[in-house]
Amino acid sequence: MQDTHTAVILLGHGSRLPEANAALDGVARQVAALLGETRVEVAFLQMAQPGLAAAADRGAAAGARTVVIVPFFLFPGAHVRDDIPHELEQLRLRHPGVTF
Repeated sequence: MQDTHTAVILLGHGSRLPEANAALDGVARQVAALLGETRVEVAFLQMAQPGLAAAADRGAAAGARTVVIVPFFLFPGAHVRDDIPHELEQLRLRHPGVTF
């Protein structure tokens, strides 16, 4: 079943090492296989691209009305507690018709 109104973004920290970032791509492929045709992609907070805003922009441009952001972090540190909520507020302002 294709859900064109929802996008899923797996959000990682990001690394300067491409092979470290590629691990999240593998997880995204597995999630995409479970979700069928729902748009699934990765984003990173720092040191790698795409950033969260770019991934969210693509989802909204593709018609997603809901974007589910899944933090992929081992521990709930400052990024999860502070940085991600701040970025979500910015995305809500940028895309008022989309639920994040």
